[in-house]
Amino acid sequence: MATKEGTRYEPLHPWPRTIVSPPWRMCNFNGELVGGAVFTTTNNHTLGFAVGKLVNNEWVLLGGEFNDLVLDLVVYKGELYAAGIFTEAGAKKVPFLGRWSGEAWEPVAEFSGPVATLAVYDDKLVAGGLFDRVNGELMNNISAWNGESWENLDGGITGDALVLDAFVHQGTLIATGEFRWAGPMRIQSIAMWNGSSWAAIGNLDLWSQSSRIDRAMSWGDEIVVASSYLQEDWGELATWNGHSWKPVFPRLFGSVYLLEEYRGNLVVGGRLSVERGRRHKLLQYDHDRWSSFGREEEGVVGSADSFLPFGDGFYVAGGFRVTGSDASLILGHWDGKDQTFSPVPVAMTIAPNPARSRAIVSWSDAPVGVGTLTVYDIRGRRVRTLYENDTTQTKGASIWDLRDDNDVRVASGVYFMKLESRAGSVSKKVVVTR
Repeated sequence: MATKEGTRYEPLHPWPRTIVSPPWRMCNFNGELVGGAVFTTTNNHTLGFAVGKLVNNEWVLLGGEFNDLVLDLVVYKGELYAAGIFTEAGAKKVPFLGRWSGEAWEPVAEFSGPVATLAVYDDKLVAGGLFDRVNGELMNNISAWNGESWENLDGGITGDALVLDAFVHQGTLIATGEFRWAGPMRIQSIAMWNGSSWAAIGNLDLWSQSSRIDRAMSWGDEIVVASSYLQEDWGELATWNGHSWKPVFPRLFGSVYLLEEYRGNLVVGGRLSVERGRRHKLLQYDHDRWSSFGREEEGVVGSADSFLPFGDGFYVAGGFRVTGSDASLILGHWDGKDQTFSPVPVAMTIAPNPARSRAIVSWSDAPVGVGTLTVYDIRGRRVRTLYENDTTQTKGASIWDLRDDNDVRVASGVYFMKLESRAGSVSKKVVVTR
């Protein structure tokens, strides 16, 4: 375990036994960092599972060991809840959902299968996962605890279903994962619960009937989803703005392990690349461009699997290495003070915007060797190549006559202009009106 001070990681005290996996989820419980992880047992041959808290840079286990993975942690009405694949905690029967009493993990209900995600909605605790029943009652992969009983949400989520994420967006509950039905509605992989019924969220065109949304979250006025089943050329991310789905530009490719928000920016962790360029582990996005958190490569060799804003900074867990050490699993801390961002250094303007007859695109401070300036539609399809050159100039301009490569006038709507170079790319939105 390690902490990041400035631009260098310093070792933290390890767990009581050797940790072999970073915390899958972390949360702030009574002002302390809490996370679930996997470690080797005393004979160093088998794996154990536990939840621990960080106290004065030392890990203290909460209660006894679990018999399988902890997948999510949440605080509900001042108490800590853990969900996962486990059926026992501290040698006590705790099927898939447990509550920390302050001394031990207590069972909450009799779930028939794993609980993958927890959320607090309408003063209720919502559990989603891969289960048919709760306390013998049919629920179908999602249910809500109202303090007295578990509620069936209009038939639940069905169709070879698995609920991977549940969260609240603008007062409604959102469920995502892999499914084809929500209540009586045929809805694929993302659905909205308004308190009495399920509804679809636009028409997110996933390319397979068995498509899955791996991660999702509420980000300001938008919903962000991560999936490898998005439309061709969209990359791994899409956003819902209340009216339509659109790709995130510049596009992000790779494997997304986490989505979080930090200081108003979208944070994405995993094994990532922007427009199939340089590899990254942790990036942030401000609606316009991607940037890293300082000198992220120093001491980092793996991936970012879990992220938690905490105080003035944040903790991140994943695959790391400290200089002079073979440790491959570290908890890193950023104090929020020594941040040096590294966005693509291009100033790009489009005028007029919205555009009725033409749009003038200009750029400056670009890396040497700007290659192409391309227009894409909202679905990520190429519309027009405006500029294609390999030059030593760091500034330039081009005019788009609002026509595609076939000299056909484009329809009204939202388009994206992407300027690419060997050093990276930058994109801006342009609105075409008639």
